[in-house]
Amino acid sequence: MRIASFNIHHAAPASGPVDLAATAAVIDRLGADVVVVQEVDRHSRRSGRVDQAAALGEASAMHAWFAPTIESRWCRRRSYGIAVLSRLPLRDVEVLALPQSTGRERRVAIVGTLDDPTGALPSITVAGTHLQANAFAEALAQLDVILERLAHEAGPCLLAGDLNLRPDHIESRLAEAGFAAAPTGLSFPSDHPTIQIDWIATSGLAELGAQVTHSEVIDAQVSDHRPIVIEIEIVTKN
Repeated sequence: MRIASFNIHHAAPASGPVDLAATAAVIDRLGADVVVVQEVDRHSRRSGRVDQAAALGEASAMHAWFAPTIESRWCRRRSYGIAVLSRLPLRDVEVLALPQSTGRERRVAIVGTLDDPTGALPSITVAGTHLQANAFAEALAQLDVILERLAHEAGPCLLAGDLNLRPDHIESRLAEAGFAAAPTGLSFPSDHPTIQIDWIATSGLAELGAQVTHSEVIDAQVSDHRPIVIEIEIVTKN
């Protein structure tokens, strides 16, 4: 199973026009079963009034779930937020509201359950999010809410997204909650990555004889972030 996270910057590179086709091509190249996507436009003028989550899902033959974090005051159809793309339907999908300070962008997580059709892995709870930028304490508080929500799941869990937290901020927090961060690497800025703020973390895999067997940052510059991807495989027989 391949899992990816990608902050697409509304399908625009760090400098240059929106190019949704180029973003879709990169997502297709990932070959992922699930892609957690951040900074997604929906019917916005700057990106051609396209529902980007739906368009990316259609282009990659994946189901798409979108959750807004900013909505237009004048047009309810026009919004911006996060999405989850999946080759298999997610069930029991919920949008989890995260704490925010007055005046800051609303932040949420999309949480749902993915069933492995091969039967090799049990159902996996997937959480995708985009945490507060330039506000270390607030991003950590938002992370804690997600980890508390996932603590109620009996099976394995995945947490992915642009968490806006660096390794010294996040790795001990994840470990305390039973999560292991995949060693993906530097992903921002896309032209010359110098920091790691995009993450995929897992919990509950070892008990199943499964583990992350591969992780990498993909060399792509269609956004201001590079996408990250991991592979999960069964490595022992119970």
